[in-house]
Amino acid sequence: MDWRGVLGEAKQLRIRVAGMVFFKVDKEKVIEATFDVDEVIKSLEKEEWVSAAASLLKVYDLIEDYRNTLSKMELEYDDTLKVLETKTALIEGFIGKQIEKEESNSCPGKVKIMRKSERNSSIRLHRYLRRRMS
Repeated sequence: MDWRGVLGEAKQLRIRVAGMVFFKVDKEKVIEATFDVDEVIKSLEKEEWVSAAASLLKVYDLIEDYRNTLSKMELEYDDTLKVLETKTALIEGFIGKQIEKEESNSCPGKVKIMRKSERNSSIRLHRYLRRRMS
């Protein structure tokens, strides 16, 4: 997916997150997550990949809270959860590739983040960001 496609996905994610105010989740977290998605969009537009990834990590808190409100049956069939997870995974994958590309251009001898699956890449990106921010 290209940069414009990811930006469009982020804007659609913002609409979904803002609409979660009508779901059974904490309204304050929905408002915070909406602002975080706005920060992701701004960072993507400025091509500030680490900042975008850090803001996207905060959106995962809302998704996790929403997941915890669902029963096992609802988890399997909930379209909102699937859309939220899919869009965040797409955005995160793009950001991870951009960070990897920048690192390979700036530090050719440095160890790169390798991706094997969406779930593992998410965990690796979280660890990378924690190391980078500390």
